[in-house]
Amino acid sequence: METFWMIHYTIYAHGVSICLASCVIGFYLIYSDYFKISKLNSKCARVVLGVLLVVLSPVTPVVIILQAVHLQIRQRSIVAQWRRKQIIHMDSTEVFMKLEELEHQENEIQRIFTNLKMIETNIEAIPQIICLSVYATYSSYMKDTLIKDLQNLSLESESFYFIMSFLISYYTTINSLLLATKFLKKGQIGMKQKIMLFPFYLLQIAARGIALVGMILLPMWL
Repeated sequence: METFWMIHYTIYAHGVSICLASCVIGFYLIYSDYFKISKLNSKCARVVLGVLLVVLSPVTPVVIILQAVHLQIRQRSIVAQWRRKQIIHMDSTEVFMKLEELEHQENEIQRIFTNLKMIETNIEAIPQIICLSVYATYSSYMKDTLIKDLQNLSLESESFYFIMSFLISYYTTINSLLLATKFLKKGQIGMKQKIMLFPFYLLQIAARGIALVGMILLPMWL
């Protein structure tokens, strides 16, 4: 058991990163007051809803995406009704001001969502990449299990789970960086720009990850 002490600590660190990311996302939503909890008169209700936000933080990004989609549908509906002259009580200026208000709300939702993705990336995805790399490298060095599993890779093999987890974490990290870049550029990033940025982020994350994994595993090779 003492031989694989690093594997045990790596698994613990993996679990801690997931719990920590969920807690930070929940506290960020409370701090930003996205769901308007501070407007509740009851202190007990504010505390209960705050705890629920922390517990349900993994699903809050889905709620935020649905709200953004709902705002986009409202914008298109207003424009379509105005073109068909169905909004009689609103002139062009009022329609424009309403669309500006909805666009401002949509930008705020995108800002919150981008921040949530960056929190998830920095606290959960990147640590998971490092933990999975350390786990795979150390276990292979000590027992050669990873190499044997790769030779007979199947859906039930242990290596298949780690490879998929690693790829998902890597994709989440790159996708979050692209999303943040798109938000900072106010959506002025097309597919060509994303294709050019993808290998840059890929190599940058790989370089940082290899350096950190090497430092963590340095005592094993000394």
